Amino acid sequence: MTRWFNDLVGELNAGESDGSQMRRITKLTKKFARRVGWKDKTTSGICITKLVVDNFQCSEDRDDKALREMWKAIDKKLQKSTEIDHPVLDTKLASEGDDAVTFFRDCLSRALKTLEVLDNSGCTRKQAREAWNEVFDTDFFTKQPDNNGDDGGSKGSAMKVTSVETARRNDGGGRFG
Repeated sequence: MTRWFNDLVGELNAGESDGSQMRRITKLTKKFARRVGWKDKTTSGICITKLVVDNFQCSEDRDDKALREMWKAIDKKLQKSTEIDHPVLDTKLASEGDDAVTFFRDCLSRALKTLEVLDNSGCTRKQAREAWNEVFDTDFFTKQPDNNGDDGGSKGSAMKVTSVETARRNDGGGRFG
């Protein structure tokens, strides 16, 4: 499984050899799915990883754009079918009507509805950060300082990557997704 993921990372990151954006997007999607109260109801990490890999769209400059576009693609796929193929074996990770995948799909649909505020031409950074806070059930985004010292009303990305360090296995081995 790890080899399958690592083999696709560079390819799906449009030449970004370490695959850091896809790794970050995978982690963000899993974080979204594992919030308090959802962890036991939602689909497995491998199902989420497979959905990310199948629907990943690299955005060279912004993780928030890449994440949202990928979530839209996953939602569209899951609205048609909750069946998820195993990435390596000739079996299914989830079959049609799987309760955990359906739960994840419904949560993702609600999150995308919340994020529709980002499509408004007058959406401020503050509004964007509040929407992301709601989606991730946190106050992390609104606590971020503004780069230019304004009041949060200016436009721009609600997320900013401050480190491109990739995750490492705790046994000293290679990276993991």
